[in-house]
Amino acid sequence: MQAETLIFYEKSLKSRGKTEQSMTLARDLVLALVSRIGKMTVDMSTIYDQITAGMKAAMLGKDQLTLGALRSVKAALQNAQVAKGNAREQLSENEAQNVVRKQIKQREDAIAMYEKAARPELVEKEQAEMRVLAALLPAEMSEAEIVPVLEAVIAELGATSKKDMGRVMKEMQARTEGRAPGKLLSQLVGSRLA
Repeated sequence: MQAETLIFYEKSLKSRGKTEQSMTLARDLVLALVSRIGKMTVDMSTIYDQITAGMKAAMLGKDQLTLGALRSVKAALQNAQVAKGNAREQLSENEAQNVVRKQIKQREDAIAMYEKAARPELVEKEQAEMRVLAALLPAEMSEAEIVPVLEAVIAELGATSKKDMGRVMKEMQARTEGRAPGKLLSQLVGSRLA
């Protein structure tokens, strides 16, 4: 993640004709931000804190792409707060993570459209924004981490057929706190309940 992010930032800064000194400053800021995000535990206030810290670093590094991605997710979080009924109260951890996941999903959809339209520059931009947003979320669970939880849920619920898939999926989403990728989870549940 760090290497990909740094390479992207360096290309971005070079294409804008930035000096070596400003590139070094931006690189140091990005390294600090990426390592900070990687070490943080994600809780409700931390997502908001990460966005604020990321926006500050992006402004100092004059990184418009990162700044735009973080501003859009901040706006989406504020819209979700308003929709919930209280614009001043921050969302819970799971709600905030779901908003970020929706933003990532929107970018995935945009990438598919841009690929059909043969617009590689826009595909690259959306992919870069996705990487910025993905850094706000906790690491996804691997298949090896999901399987023991899945086996326990199936045993507890007594699930035996595809009819029970909805109950199992709902319980798995709750237990994995949204960290299990939906497609992988669906495949694993489907194969166990065949």
